[in-house]
Amino acid sequence: MFQYVIPSQTYPNSFFILTLFILLPTIPRLYGLILLQRNAEYLNREDIDPHQLAQITDNLELSARLLPNDPTPLRYLAKVYQKRGMLASAIIALEKAYEAEPNSLLIGQELFLAYRSIRKPTIWLEERLKYSPEDGIRAGDACFFNGDYQRSLLWYNWVLERWPSYQDQVSFRRLIAATLIDDKYLPEILQQSQEDISVKRDKPTIIPGSELRWVDDIEWPGITLGTKLSFPYDNYDEGIFWWSGRASIVVAPEEDDLYVVVLTTRNSFPPPVHLAIGTNGRPLQYVLLNEGDNAWSTVTVIINLHQPATTLDVWFLNNGSVDGHDRDAVIRQIVISDY
Repeated sequence: MFQYVIPSQTYPNSFFILTLFILLPTIPRLYGLILLQRNAEYLNREDIDPHQLAQITDNLELSARLLPNDPTPLRYLAKVYQKRGMLASAIIALEKAYEAEPNSLLIGQELFLAYRSIRKPTIWLEERLKYSPEDGIRAGDACFFNGDYQRSLLWYNWVLERWPSYQDQVSFRRLIAATLIDDKYLPEILQQSQEDISVKRDKPTIIPGSELRWVDDIEWPGITLGTKLSFPYDNYDEGIFWWSGRASIVVAPEEDDLYVVVLTTRNSFPPPVHLAIGTNGRPLQYVLLNEGDNAWSTVTVIINLHQPATTLDVWFLNNGSVDGHDRDAVIRQIVISDY
């Protein structure tokens, strides 16, 4: 009886064709995901040049086309548009992403902030998100602690516009966020807040340490962004770092120039106490106090202050306990005078 036997070399070809038939529809999606992953990672780098941004834009636009039902490429595409100053294109991308996933709180937030950045009405979106003023402040604080001062300011401004009675809660927050990014509305915010400290050329400006305010995320009841360093004592002139972190004040110099800043701090026990002093979130000088005798020491730094406002920052870097003794840092005062 005749029997047809398929040659053995035919099997690999048949398997390849079957595999290709199964995988072929997924190839565009896989390529879109690869483009998304690689280019999303590049967006987090600070050394991207304009040519690279343009290439990332092209790649993410292709990823969005290859993944038409996935809002993620559109979100990252909006980010690169924003980096390039293409705010209208960023909003279009986010609107498409929100349309694809209307129940996403994250995309709703990003679209809300994009609208706020160009002062576009957001009432319909606010009704969907159902934010309270406390929600807005928490969202702003989260952005601030992540170093995204631009977005934090958008949140604080929105809270103040919608709920003017929250002026006290957001006043310092708005001021320091606007100062750190040198926002174009900073002069107006300075007038509204009245929380800055004027620095004159003709006489020293003396600032009690208690005026420093926490600007780090301290997880302790009663401490939020802007809580004074005298916490929990209202009648203290000194500022006390009970924990490691950064505290700041906003100063408004009479002129752009060099100024002498003298910080008086305690040689706290147990030593050493490690501090840093700087402006606008950047440490300029590090200080190591080794005495541990609880006497006062002074640290002198020459700092360039800019109009309309500059933050003056102090960091306590090595909180800890040594043989049962808790190490704290105490700031008695800061004196700013003409150089």
